[in-house]
Amino acid sequence: MVSFGNASGPVTGVDLALLNQKGSLYVTRPSLNGYVTNRAELQFASNELFSLIGSGAIKVDVKRRAKICAGRCATCA
Repeated sequence: MVSFGNASGPVTGVDLALLNQKGSLYVTRPSLNGYVTNRAELQFASNELFSLIGSGAIKVDVKRRAKICAGRCATCA
């Protein structure tokens, strides 16, 4: 199981012993800091990501659009 962020609240009710019984399954919470350690690595990774999006290799499903000036309000709503 992979948990990204806390937008919907903390993960609760996960029985780690049961995951182990089911075949050494595990829970992880990746962080960008685990993959990039400086500005140059972040820039390189960002360029790679946007290149993949631009080529269509990664599809982005936009559910909602907001004006940049209203972005903070849109994400908090």
